[in-house]
Amino acid sequence: MNKYQTLLMIPLGVVLLSFAGGLQAKKILLWNTLDSEEAVLNSEIGPNGTIVGTEFAFESGQFGNGYIRKAIGDNWVEFPRSIPEKLHSAGTVEMWIVPKVPHPVAFEYGAFGLLNGPYSPYVLGFELMWGDGVTGLGLTGALPSTVPTPHTSLEPQQFVATPGVPFHVALTWDVAGIDGSADTMRVYRDGNVVGSTTTTWDPDSPGVDPTNPGLTPYPLQLGWSPDGGGFDKFITDQIIVRDYAKVSYADRFDAVPSIPEPETYVMLLAGLGVLGFMARRRKGTII
Repeated sequence: MNKYQTLLMIPLGVVLLSFAGGLQAKKILLWNTLDSEEAVLNSEIGPNGTIVGTEFAFESGQFGNGYIRKAIGDNWVEFPRSIPEKLHSAGTVEMWIVPKVPHPVAFEYGAFGLLNGPYSPYVLGFELMWGDGVTGLGLTGALPSTVPTPHTSLEPQQFVATPGVPFHVALTWDVAGIDGSADTMRVYRDGNVVGSTTTTWDPDSPGVDPTNPGLTPYPLQLGWSPDGGGFDKFITDQIIVRDYAKVSYADRFDAVPSIPEPETYVMLLAGLGVLGFMARRRKGTII
């Protein structure tokens, strides 16, 4: 490589670094298969999980096995608050659910806390709930630790699942607007929006708990249900947490999330194409 080519590579390198910086903007903060006790304690990406209590099992899910609590009380899986602390403005939590019953039943096994949930120790944490008709209806989401609190609309009727048939759920949010829309939070089921809100919030708000010295999200809790029969009702399989609002879930059937994701590949190829064009053009000007 002559000195002219070397000099030409400098601005090209700057452009490449710019593209790389853009690609790093979207990240997976957590991926855990929830396949076994060992899997929960050893995440594929991000912080490891903790199994609270001793009454649990791992049963058939969408991909291998998933976690299910086998008794009421303090039995669940959680991931540390260091994850939601990075998600004040935007994020996505997605997972697979395998129901053992068609829907929650009020005063029997109550609303299902797919992510945290009503009456749980982490009731102020980021929430994705399957309501029982008294507490919510259908799938709803909220960020109770922000002010004001965004809460997605209730479904017009109860979601009735087929026992044993997995379905995919996702809670996604962006205070600046999801994908350029007015929506700031959405709930997806099997890739379709089933609830949304346009409520905005202050990412630096103190939260609804006045004892918190700042925005202090609770851990991410899986497998919760508050009432006496709230156990052995649904299996949770494969949790993925992202630091941006995801809007397409066509890849939900992939056991391994794309890293980088498909849209990132497109950006990368476009960037390399621009670099190649610039290199050829500059090379033609060398005397």
